[in-house]
Amino acid sequence: MPTIQALQALRAIAAWLVVYHHYMQMVHHGYSQSPVGAFFVQYGLVGVDVFFIISGFIMYYSLTLKPRTAQAFLLARIRRIVPVYWVYTGLAIMAANLVKDQVEYVWTYRSLIQSLLFIPHQNPTGIGEFPLLTVGWTLNFEMFFYSVLTLNLQLFRRYAFIVTAMVLLLLPMLWPTDWFYAGICTSKRLNEFSLGILLGYLYVKTPLLRNPNYGWLAAIASILLLAVVYWMNQNAFQAYALLLVLSALGLERLPNWRHWFFNALLKLGDMSYSTYLAHAIILFLLNSFISQPASALSEVLFLFTLTILVYILSFLSFQGIERGWLLDRLTRLY
Repeated sequence: MPTIQALQALRAIAAWLVVYHHYMQMVHHGYSQSPVGAFFVQYGLVGVDVFFIISGFIMYYSLTLKPRTAQAFLLARIRRIVPVYWVYTGLAIMAANLVKDQVEYVWTYRSLIQSLLFIPHQNPTGIGEFPLLTVGWTLNFEMFFYSVLTLNLQLFRRYAFIVTAMVLLLLPMLWPTDWFYAGICTSKRLNEFSLGILLGYLYVKTPLLRNPNYGWLAAIASILLLAVVYWMNQNAFQAYALLLVLSALGLERLPNWRHWFFNALLKLGDMSYSTYLAHAIILFLLNSFISQPASALSEVLFLFTLTILVYILSFLSFQGIERGWLLDRLTRLY
């Protein structure tokens, strides 16, 4: 199954948008007088919306080109998501123990089990409905999407994506706010998986986006529409994410992906899942041990350190856990 490289590059951009958004949240408490800082404060979290739309797209794209049974699909998703997340959840608890005298961080065995099983719950620290590794809230959405799709693959087979898209569109309108799983089932972010499925259908079934003669026109139209939406409503995050993904699909055949710059983006895209999980722990530790930047130079040094450490940990976990190098070595030892 051919990889859509523009989407992989967009995943890299989305992951690092979230990294710097959380930097602004944690270090500067969501406030900045600089245009760059203000941009990450307001728009960095669009990266999450991009991830959700890409997820819906990739599921449709991959299962259409390479059909699987419901069981094989769910097992593949568990292998992809669970091991890395469990490792980083453990690292989060270890990191919190290192700074327990400086930062209040509470965890219980009950919350640990709920976090590992992707069950939404109130974080015992009192910060809201978050797992112990707080960025894992997005994985609760992802696993819910995969579970709904798995059930529909089993029940409806060829109509699984139609039913899934409709369920995810209707749930936020119909699910009572006081029921179990309301934090997910009443969220309009479920719509983003449906938007991804729709884009996947258009990409696979119509030649428009895949044709280089028309793709760039679609990309330009999307970028222009993005500017219009920004001008009209600066908080339309779903529209931004949808248009960014649509632009990437239209631009797929234009860049030379072997160029060092685009090749670097692709490598960052490969590591984007590890980057998303790793940055929370690195940022938490840096913010605990290093005082808040008091000058432009100290800010640059803080950001440089954050970026390098997140990259290194992302690379190690991508190679060692996601690609299975570490597990393979341990297997050989025993």
